[in-house]
Amino acid sequence: MKIIHALLSTALLTGIFTTSAIAAPSDNAPSTAEKSWTHTGSIGFAAPVSKFKTGGKDVGTVGFGLDLNYIGMARNGFSIGASFAGGASATDDIKFEGSKDDSQTGRFTAFDIGLGYTFGAGKKFSVSVLGTVGFEIAYFESEKNEYKHEELGKVDKYFTETLGGLALGGDVVVYKGLSERAGIYASIAGRWLAKSASISTTNYEKGDDTRTDTHADAHSGLYSIVPAVGAMFNF
Repeated sequence: MKIIHALLSTALLTGIFTTSAIAAPSDNAPSTAEKSWTHTGSIGFAAPVSKFKTGGKDVGTVGFGLDLNYIGMARNGFSIGASFAGGASATDDIKFEGSKDDSQTGRFTAFDIGLGYTFGAGKKFSVSVLGTVGFEIAYFESEKNEYKHEELGKVDKYFTETLGGLALGGDVVVYKGLSERAGIYASIAGRWLAKSASISTTNYEKGDDTRTDTHADAHSGLYSIVPAVGAMFNF
């Protein structure tokens, strides 16, 4: 009986010490791992100022619209990004035949993706610097006016101008967190329109049919500057 009692006592004490060793955390034990990536999404307003070339002359446009961004930041600062902007655009440099307006109003679309580095990745204050590639398009259309066509007879005549380009450049995005999940941002993008083109059309519309005469030009070397501000969210 004494032998059995001794064995039971030893087993009980061994279990207590083992349980204590497992339950007590070591001072050197690592805490839960930090996120290897921080993801941010933003929504705001952009006001691109761009200069294209069409028909041998420079065409400047100013826009205002929605700005959507994503930036993914690794713990070591490596970052990837994508942005989309779209809205209204205006220019004083396009004069449509028969129009009495001094300026034209249309719409713009811009998209780019990029790679770079974020200073302060995952912190409440960070600055992301990205090299980007993308495209930008501006579109303008005149009012329709009645016109007597030689072949079609009475038609509605109108003009369009489409300006676009392959954009190479960079974005700088400054983020300030106001809470754990949300904050504000301001960004500035500078882009060289490495390859740009313009498409001018004259359209004759009669009922459901439209006849279009098209002229296209290709150019390079113009630019786009896009400032933006808004709200940014971490997820």
